[in-house]
Amino acid sequence: MLKIRQPVSIVFLMLGHECNLSCVYCMQAGTLRKKSKGSIPQMQGQPDKIIPFLRALAEDQKETLTVQFYGGEPLLYFATIRSVVEALEDLPNVAFSTISNGTLISPAIVDFLNEKNFHVAISWDGLNVEETRGVDVLRVNPDILDIKSLGISVVLSARAYPLDVLKPLEVHDREYALRHDGRNIGVNFDTIFDFGGLPRELLEVDLHRLSGEMCMLAAEYGKSLAGVEHNAQMARLAAKYVNQIRNTLGFCEGIQEYRRGSCACGNGYKILNLDLDGNLYRCHNTGEKVGTIDNSYGKILDTVIALDPTRDNCKVCKDCPVVTICECGCPLIGQAARQAGYCDIKRAAYLPFVEWLLRAGEVA
Repeated sequence: MLKIRQPVSIVFLMLGHECNLSCVYCMQAGTLRKKSKGSIPQMQGQPDKIIPFLRALAEDQKETLTVQFYGGEPLLYFATIRSVVEALEDLPNVAFSTISNGTLISPAIVDFLNEKNFHVAISWDGLNVEETRGVDVLRVNPDILDIKSLGISVVLSARAYPLDVLKPLEVHDREYALRHDGRNIGVNFDTIFDFGGLPRELLEVDLHRLSGEMCMLAAEYGKSLAGVEHNAQMARLAAKYVNQIRNTLGFCEGIQEYRRGSCACGNGYKILNLDLDGNLYRCHNTGEKVGTIDNSYGKILDTVIALDPTRDNCKVCKDCPVVTICECGCPLIGQAARQAGYCDIKRAAYLPFVEWLLRAGEVA
């Protein structure tokens, strides 16, 4: 059985590709995603083969190992999730999380997620979410707000700008705070990825608007530091970006130019992407295998490195003003797509935080 020679932070457990929605920008659309015909797939996967591997992985390291259940829509495979959790929950350094469209969440599922201390991210795009995902799940499923550790995962696109998300989120966030002793819903922004086949109108982002709204977030962060009235949700989100830049600059201290030899996301390295049959993948959004849990670590790592274009991408990206936060971008996005708009969207989203640090005197 495969023995990893370094700590692993996350295992994306790829339960299957069935989903009960058809989100317009799904990264698995046309390749992996299967439309579910019912509430649950006919065949629930059996995790028996991978449990010994996951237990050994956790037992061989002191660091926390997060098992992130991934689909398709993971909750279509709830019986499998329950089986895996019950097989691993006695290990003190194992945590659980999932990202879901939220449509299948019920009081019984909420009770399970809370009892097992899951972090749950719900895919939600704010004002125009019915256009992008087909349903406003925060509006139609109030059970979601009973989840103790809750975040939303947003894809910024021409149908979802930052304020399109944060303003309508306020009402849900206030209700969440009432239910959970003042805690807030976490927010994560991703910019849209084009793996090919996306509707062009989603990619036609108003860069000036995107940049302007991110500047507003940075300004709220500055107000929070000054101790004056500010929008706390905006300030928290901006702080994540500012701290990421600070961390990258600290890592690169003394280096004359930015360099990366491996993808910043960690997929294939400190993050493993595993299916129930023991196959390992380059990324949880592709069907590109890099080996199995029966292979040697060296063989798998050689394959991962061979497929990773980050070193070459870095030659192009090293002088970009947002490289400290984008970190050469997604390795699955080729240079043609980058030049066609991927990089322009990244710069519009991230440059406001670099500029804020420049004004604050933290970046030379």
